[in-house]
Amino acid sequence: MVTAVLIIGVLNFALGFAYAVYAGRAPVARSERPIDLALPTEAQEEQAPKPEVKVVVYEPPPPDASLHDVPTDWLDALAGNSKKAETFIEAAVEVLRLEVGKYRAKMIEIDARVRQCIDDPDDAVLTECLADLKLTNEDWLAQQQNAVTHLEARQGNLGDFEAVGSGLEDVLLDQAAQIETTCSNIDMLDFQTDLQAGCRRLITETRKLLDMAHTLRDRMHESMIEIMKSEDTLGELDKRLQFDGTSKLYNRSGLERVIHELWLDDPNRIRQISVGLLDIDRFAQINEEYGVPLGDNILSATGNLLGDMVRDERSLDVVSRYSGQRFLIIFGDTGPRAATSTVERMRQTIGASTFQYGGHEIELTVSAAIVEVLSDDTTTTLFTRAEKTLRAAKRNGRNQSYMHNGKESVLVEPPDFGIRGQIVRLD
Repeated sequence: MVTAVLIIGVLNFALGFAYAVYAGRAPVARSERPIDLALPTEAQEEQAPKPEVKVVVYEPPPPDASLHDVPTDWLDALAGNSKKAETFIEAAVEVLRLEVGKYRAKMIEIDARVRQCIDDPDDAVLTECLADLKLTNEDWLAQQQNAVTHLEARQGNLGDFEAVGSGLEDVLLDQAAQIETTCSNIDMLDFQTDLQAGCRRLITETRKLLDMAHTLRDRMHESMIEIMKSEDTLGELDKRLQFDGTSKLYNRSGLERVIHELWLDDPNRIRQISVGLLDIDRFAQINEEYGVPLGDNILSATGNLLGDMVRDERSLDVVSRYSGQRFLIIFGDTGPRAATSTVERMRQTIGASTFQYGGHEIELTVSAAIVEVLSDDTTTTLFTRAEKTLRAAKRNGRNQSYMHNGKESVLVEPPDFGIRGQIVRLD
């Protein structure tokens, strides 16, 4: 029995030894770097990067600002319009542009009837004018408030056009406050003591309302340009939308497109270009004294004078109606000093002209600015510099030209071109 146990023990020992030898020959995967089997200290545990845990919060997508978000009444107003809106903000701008045009036309018609009362006083006509004036402005204020309500409801959801929307809202609110103040002034006018004097005062107030309409109209053009720049669609602008209906010159949109194409053709900005900005002095007084229709005729005649001078001298230049009573001329392949000579000739030509209408003779003066287009300019920086230079001419006495020399605006010493007077008939 003892012998059997000893034999089994020897066999177990032999088998274990054989297995150990075999295992020692088997290949073992080795790391190129020693493996640190020591446990990390508490300081090492604190410094060790912790796995990032991402918490995903579901956010519903913002409302789509495309056309299906546009109010039905706006879509109706845009039906058949040559300018096709693609987004809510485009629809807002285009509707306001159309509606301010209608408001302006109604105000011009009321203004003309009030002027008739000065020469032929009529209580019944004046009463009707006042009623129409009140109704027209109440309707316009309601449309403005409607637009503001829609813009407020979409704050934060206009994407790239958020700034445009905020700007529109601000100008609408500002104009509404001014319109309400002007209408309040009209309500307090005294027509009983002196009807003619009351009518003259009323014309002053309606002129303020028309000035505000013109400002809003220009703001709509600027907003549409901002949208087209953002969408890179200036090159696709319909030709019918590039020209001003009054002067038949390029309007602000057409001007932007002309500059856009100039820069596309000259990507390295090698070509020398200058700009002249001319502003008819005290034009609001002309509108107040003679009425907006005659003012429009003067703008058209002034545009023709400028256009004729450009066509007579050079074919590389472009005349545009920049805004209101302002005209901007692009001088191609021209430095600022050469452009100054032409602008001064224009200023002196307009100043030497007499505009005749009926038995009236109207004389104008013009303030002007000349700036060079820089290689890093955008239309925004270019126009800002031109407007700043023009303000210097207006602030320091009007009827003169200032040139921006790259650092500041300086007075142009006017050469004597010996311009002869001429009669411009507006009939």
